[in-house]
Amino acid sequence: MNRRYDVFDFIMVVGFVLIVVAIGIAFLIQAADNSEALAIAGVWVIASFCLSVYLHGILQGVSRLEIKVPKRLAVLAFGISGILFVSAWMVNGT
Repeated sequence: MNRRYDVFDFIMVVGFVLIVVAIGIAFLIQAADNSEALAIAGVWVIASFCLSVYLHGILQGVSRLEIKVPKRLAVLAFGISGILFVSAWMVNGT
């Protein structure tokens, strides 16, 4: 079921993005060192991607069991998080 976003849907998406960014910044502030901050950022990229895909599907009126994950964006999100994990490993030095 494809439909356009209503005003409420737009407000909900903007609010969700602001909440995701605020929680991500709070996690990064709590990090003890650079490697921990990079690892937390990698996990947060994956978590925020999954939540945003789920939210987009719900706003489009798709059943929660039928939501499809876009392949290109999934590869991009997991690639970015992989780069963050590798850089955290390299910064840690182990």
